[in-house]
Amino acid sequence: MSPKKKSTLHRINSTSSVPLRAATGGMLAVLVVGGTVVATNHKDVTLDVNGEIMQASAMSGDIRGLLEDNDVEIDDRAMITPGLDEKVENDGTVTVRSARQVAVTVDGQLKDVDTTSLTVADLLSELGYEGNDASLSEGVGTQIPLEGMELNITTPRDFTLNDGNSGEEPARLSLAAATVGEALELRGTPLGKDDVVTPPADTPLTPGTHIEVHRVSTDEVTEERPFDPPVKVQEDPEKPEGEEEVLEEGSAGREKVTFKITKTNGEETDRVVVERTELEPATERVVVRGTKKGSSAAAVAGGSVWDELVQCEATGDWSANTGNGFSGGLQFTPSTWAAYGGTEYAPEAHMASREEQISVAEKVQAAQGWGAWPACTSKMGLR
Repeated sequence: MSPKKKSTLHRINSTSSVPLRAATGGMLAVLVVGGTVVATNHKDVTLDVNGEIMQASAMSGDIRGLLEDNDVEIDDRAMITPGLDEKVENDGTVTVRSARQVAVTVDGQLKDVDTTSLTVADLLSELGYEGNDASLSEGVGTQIPLEGMELNITTPRDFTLNDGNSGEEPARLSLAAATVGEALELRGTPLGKDDVVTPPADTPLTPGTHIEVHRVSTDEVTEERPFDPPVKVQEDPEKPEGEEEVLEEGSAGREKVTFKITKTNGEETDRVVVERTELEPATERVVVRGTKKGSSAAAVAGGSVWDELVQCEATGDWSANTGNGFSGGLQFTPSTWAAYGGTEYAPEAHMASREEQISVAEKVQAAQGWGAWPACTSKMGLR
């Protein structure tokens, strides 16, 4: 069996050539020293780029070179910690926060903000609005994208509110609301569809605003109730106007009625019948009603000169009518009665009242004097 060949390395190490052994030793020394340098310059680094964590390696150099080697793009507005010219430290952390623009509207006032904040919460802290109970269009945990975003901030403002209690002292409140309607929503008492608010719900809420709310509700209620009988009226021209006589009493019926009831601040302000169902019919009530017009003649006290004249003319009978062409207590002819307005009271004098006959007689006396009743007035000594 032939002997095994020795490896080249073995042969090199075994050579008796001094130059070759010296050269080989020098090469190995370079390799060892070079490896030691590489191991010494190698750095493990944690990169935090806008909240994204990654592990990176660096051989040497500064932060700028580290970011370039790991394709991290930055601009002059970015915030880098440590600084770009700082040396890379082994097991260190490099933080990169890219700038982004946020259109911030505070109580209606717009301003553009360049920020390196990652979240709305960070931005609020940066702007000084942290913990002031402001109302936000985005949640505090919302990430701010690199392309930017819009953020509305509404700060609290003081106002007074009377919510459906007009007799009570208005409540003093402070809420971060942009409008009157939004303030009521934030309070947990939004407006109903029929509620009335002053000023209107879309009015901007400013410090010192007074809000007056009238809470309006509608409901349907059904109840049973009696209803009056229908009334049949028979007119009687012989009865004095307004005088009534019941011929048949009739009887009430019963019905079921559904009402739509409107309440304002808890008080009923309107009631409308929606549906009515008759449960028991009513019977008719019959009434006789006089239509004879009442006299407009003035009252005359008893014992007047006219009462004395009637005693002479018709023995005191105001309704005298003997058929001789004269009628009434003062014995008017039909033509005289009509000429001096007597027919406004009655067709003929004997059908009129005492006061009505005296009223006509006063007109006759004024026109003709006491001679209109010649015999009796002479007897009475009136002429």
